[in-house]
Amino acid sequence: MQDKIRKYSHDIYISGLGVVILGFWSLVKTILSITAGAAQGFNPDEYEGFERIVFTVVFWTIILIASAFVLWIHMFIGINAMKVGRGERRKKRFLIVCFLLMVFLIFELPTYFFTLSTEEAFDTALAAITVDLTMIFLLGSILYSNKQISKLNNKKRK
Repeated sequence: MQDKIRKYSHDIYISGLGVVILGFWSLVKTILSITAGAAQGFNPDEYEGFERIVFTVVFWTIILIASAFVLWIHMFIGINAMKVGRGERRKKRFLIVCFLLMVFLIFELPTYFFTLSTEEAFDTALAAITVDLTMIFLLGSILYSNKQISKLNNKKRK
């Protein structure tokens, strides 16, 4: 029984580490896609002088705040999962966020099929689907392993 608890703890730790890594990847991908000109609606050439500066500052501020929020969610889930995997005190709040993010990603998957129709976006959409499926798997692994550890600990107490 102790071996199973150790196995599930290790699974939670590794999955949490994966969530953190994919969080940083999301941040890098967002910044690279914007700087490469893939951001639709970002055309500072339409403005001149002070308006151009304001537009650019507001645009980058919104992008950075949104990216920081996404990174924070990944870090919150990942670091708490790693703590649980190490056997530190368990808080259940991160599991709720983990579940909500997993549901959001599952509902987001069908939107990629709209971008698969264009040949230019096919490889980007395929990569995004792969990353999202990996994230869904990691989040599911965290939830499943946590549930199994709870069951095994309850059996051990009885």
